[in-house]
Amino acid sequence: PLDWVVAGGETGAGARPTRPSWVRDLRDSCTVAGVPFFFKQWGEWGPAPGEPWDDRVVRCGRRVAGRLIDGRSWDEIPQMLRQRIRKRR
Repeated sequence: PLDWVVAGGETGAGARPTRPSWVRDLRDSCTVAGVPFFFKQWGEWGPAPGEPWDDRVVRCGRRVAGRLIDGRSWDEIPQMLRQRIRKRR
């Protein structure tokens, strides 16, 4: 069984686009299965402006592309890691 899924797009000169539908499907599958999902970034390519469920992407650089999926960041981490982080503080 999976404890955690971390996903993100590629950066750099040879970065390949990450399809928004793939990221959404992965997020939705994790939600249904109760697996924490962490999305790092879109990478060099981000969702094209327009319809929220459009699968088009544009090369805009990682800072502009950001890390939001449908207006929300996904920063879920496993319970065990949360407990370790709290103990260190």
